[in-house]
Amino acid sequence: MTQHLFIPRQRPFRALLALGAFVALNALLPVTAGGASTETAAQEGRVVLVGFDGADSRTTRRMIDEGRLPNLAGLAKGGTFAPLISTNPAESAAGWAALNTGTNPVKNGVPSFIKRNTSGTQMPAFGHIYQEDMVIEIPSSALVSGLVAAAESLPFEPNMAMGLLVTLAGVLGFMFVLRGLLKVKLELAVALSVLISLAGGYAGMTWMADRSTGGSSDSLASNTYEVPQVFKNAVTQPGFWDIAARGGKRAIVLDAALAFDQETVPGARVLAGLGLPDVRGAGNGNWFIYTTEDTEVHRAPKGWVDSKGSGTGTTFRVDERGGKIVTAVYGPVNFTKKAPLEAQIAEINESLKSPDLGWKTGGELRDKRKALEAELKGLKSAPHDHRVSLPMTLERRGEELAITINGDTQTAVEGGWTDWFRLPFELAPGLVAGGLTRARVMELGEVITVYLHTFDIDPENPPIWQQVSQPAGFAGELAGWAGGPYETLGWSCMTNQLKDKKLPVEVFLEDVEFTMKWRRRLTHSVLDRDDWDVLFSVFSTTDRVQHMMYKYHDPDHPFHDPEESARVVDFFGKPTALKDIVPAIYEQMDVTVGEILAKLDPADTLMLCADHGFTSYRRGLEVNNWLESEGYLTLKPGNTKTNNNMALLAADWSKTKAYSLGLGMIYVNMEGRERGGIVPKGEAKALLAEIGAKLVALRDAGSEEAPFDEPQQVVLDYAIMDDLYQGPQEWGRADYPCADMQVGFAEYYRASWGTVSGKLKLVKNEAGAVVPGPMFKDNSNNWSGDHASNSPHLVTGIFFSSKPVQIPADGVSVMHIAPTVLESLGVPIPENFDLPALARK
Repeated sequence: MTQHLFIPRQRPFRALLALGAFVALNALLPVTAGGASTETAAQEGRVVLVGFDGADSRTTRRMIDEGRLPNLAGLAKGGTFAPLISTNPAESAAGWAALNTGTNPVKNGVPSFIKRNTSGTQMPAFGHIYQEDMVIEIPSSALVSGLVAAAESLPFEPNMAMGLLVTLAGVLGFMFVLRGLLKVKLELAVALSVLISLAGGYAGMTWMADRSTGGSSDSLASNTYEVPQVFKNAVTQPGFWDIAARGGKRAIVLDAALAFDQETVPGARVLAGLGLPDVRGAGNGNWFIYTTEDTEVHRAPKGWVDSKGSGTGTTFRVDERGGKIVTAVYGPVNFTKKAPLEAQIAEINESLKSPDLGWKTGGELRDKRKALEAELKGLKSAPHDHRVSLPMTLERRGEELAITINGDTQTAVEGGWTDWFRLPFELAPGLVAGGLTRARVMELGEVITVYLHTFDIDPENPPIWQQVSQPAGFAGELAGWAGGPYETLGWSCMTNQLKDKKLPVEVFLEDVEFTMKWRRRLTHSVLDRDDWDVLFSVFSTTDRVQHMMYKYHDPDHPFHDPEESARVVDFFGKPTALKDIVPAIYEQMDVTVGEILAKLDPADTLMLCADHGFTSYRRGLEVNNWLESEGYLTLKPGNTKTNNNMALLAADWSKTKAYSLGLGMIYVNMEGRERGGIVPKGEAKALLAEIGAKLVALRDAGSEEAPFDEPQQVVLDYAIMDDLYQGPQEWGRADYPCADMQVGFAEYYRASWGTVSGKLKLVKNEAGAVVPGPMFKDNSNNWSGDHASNSPHLVTGIFFSSKPVQIPADGVSVMHIAPTVLESLGVPIPENFDLPALARK
């Protein structure tokens, strides 16, 4: 599917035009900056909801009891503290989507980060985002471009904004001509100006509506481009902030998961978080290492990507000459090359049809076509050759390294960071994708090594096709409030860099501190304003720290090193042992809450929430291997390669009843749904219950090298998803978003890394035959804490409310949050919400 979008050319005066129009419109219309009525601004008591990704209720309770979280202890004493039960599975994509929308995964369309491919193949696909091509047009007229930019920046529906802008401009213009130049009587000049301008305004509003629905705008466009694989949001339900705005409240949202690519609702200003890619279109962000180390041999523009790691980092070998390194940074693939290449190929094809074409000319044309086709193919097969680049130089200056990117020079010592570099990647005249990066000097001795952080989308200059906020101008406005640009990549903090063992843990922690301080800064910039009724701000650092630091914190983790865990580093200005970083991030959460409380009035309501909790990830279960051992999955005979381990390729689907992929998800090889499905739908639930009961009974005796004293329970519970969640999609169809069954792992266990991508563990036996390998494996990854396939009743998040509420008998769910916020605001709760608001005591 291709989306069609008309893009205003990026002009220096667009902000001034928008500002001028906004001032004029505010003089004419009874609205506030947020788009809600002035009556709303006088509302008594605001609502602040703060999300702490992965904040675990058990850890929080223990630290409150130890006296280490004074602000949270006070909040619990004066209000309510309870475990918050996540979705099933208990992970961020599904958890935040349900919390934001008040609806279950079948209704909101987000079952997990990973789901089964809906084409019927037994392969994984993204469950929280999808990608599609988008056609963009750039107008040749600067005036039209400026009007479109201004209309889309204002806090109104763009169609209405365009009509008002054209009307206002027309009135001023005609008044100048009729009254100023032609000296027409005032009354007549006013009447004529208004009548003519209203007609023009209606035409402008109609044209804007036609443009927004894909109508033709060829008469105004100079160039058309197809942007490949733009990130789109899979959430199908509105966030509670949009519902609040439609109910007359002014909402501000900071870093909310899966909040991009949504309708702009007047009154709601939304900065998106989880799900947003970097400026290169990479979902988890690409990062880069430039080094003169002799052992690195791969040079720009391709460099070297570790295929055994996350695949997100690139290392470039560079050379120092006379104390200076000349290189470049590489941004998005220049997709604007595609149309001219296709046009040239089409022209050659037409020329080759000519009966008068000579053999020599024909041969030259075919050779040229072959070269053009290779270049066109290379846009996908060799993207490094087609990326927009900016020059970068590294130059020694005593004990500092001067780093210059695109003319901007900053210096840093070894171990030091620069501030932001802006990266204006120009793909075509008027078409710029703005990025941001920071640099850290890793080595400045005989070898020079520089780390370049992910190229986050510049909030003040985003690529038009991948906006980071609604309305589009809010991200830049927020930068003005906070005093500078900020991170926008949906997956913040350097987890992949640490997973790939390319950077030391200290650098990861420096980035965590940078991220959390900036999130506080953004939050304070809103708290200091009075133009909102509800604020939702999300902090992700609690999650990232626990994912990467549990092997230091958990003395029984198989890769816990007591000596290394006792090593002291600086964390938020305090000397902290690595084993204490996990509780230290909870203490920083408490500091954040204290700072927010200090800015609230007694009538305000503060609520805290989390999408899930946490536990140590010690051991993984190869779920497909277990299914094979129990006879539910059958392997094809004759496999001779251990890396031919995707279930899709390795399984005999004529005999296989069930398979697993994703985060603890099990699917029936269902007749009429899967390709080669053999299990009738009517027998599927009985099969799932049988599998679930056997998993709950499963015990792990440990490895031969380190057997357990007592066999350990591996699976705590399971859920048949059709019995848990209902929505518009019918279970058993290919488009049903959830798994057939979700495994709820016990403490310290998770689905193995291979299971996530639908693999089995295959090994060669003594005879050289390929056979299933061990079912259990110690987790040796730096990613040593998790929650994603644990039972939701085990890894519960936090819920706090400054106003006491009643706790339901079956606990507080993430789906209680949206209705509770709306009720606190006095906004009616939609009928499709799964749960009611929590009642006040």
